Amino acid sequence: AVLRTVVAGTNATVTQNATTIEIAAGVATVANEGGGAQVYDTVNSTPGNAVLRTVIAGTNATVTQNATTIEIAAGVATVANEGGGAQVYDTVNSTPGNAVLRTLVAGTATTVTQNATTISLASNPGFYTRTVVAVPVYAVLATDDILAVTGTTTTNVTLNLPQIAALSGPKRYSIVDEGGNAFVHPIIVVAFAGDTIIGQTTVRIENNHNSINIYHNGTTGWFIA
Repeated sequence: AVLRTVVAGTNATVTQNATTIEIAAGVATVANEGGGAQVYDTVNSTPGNAVLRTVIAGTNATVTQNATTIEIAAGVATVANEGGGAQVYDTVNSTPGNAVLRTLVAGTATTVTQNATTISLASNPGFYTRTVVAVPVYAVLATDDILAVTGTTTTNVTLNLPQIAALSGPKRYSIVDEGGNAFVHPIIVVAFAGDTIIGQTTVRIENNHNSINIYHNGTTGWFIA
């Protein structure tokens, strides 16, 4: 008879009692190569050779874990509020997760309202601006609406209209003799060179407290409404 010792080799265990010797696969002992808390275990082609790697949260992703599960989820892009206001919307460009926040601003005759889930844009037809004209010559702006001419108390007043082609969309003006002296000092409304007002280059308001409303046809003509 030849007696040999049973030795536990790599990744194996040997146990015995009075009548039995038991050989079992052991657990691979490896360093935590990733160095982090979230890890997963893969076994390569050599049995028992385990490799530990760290799961790291990348850009716009989150990693959470418990005793048995590691969960990877898309996160939310962190960006500065470029608009700086309360009403914003979020667009994502061709690079995933790159969010851009912009402010919605209420323009002329427009209102912006919001709640927790909705931003609403609506026209506000009751909105208007009143521009006081107390000078002899005034260049009418695209943003003007009601032109309250007070200068007729002392002098004739000339209003030079903007070029229709330079206006972005429909426009109308209300011109009022608030000075109440247009009979003595008329208001002369002058079309831009190449434009007309009811076929003329100028129209006049010559009665006290009178007014006219004008709109354009989108090309070169102003008309009285």
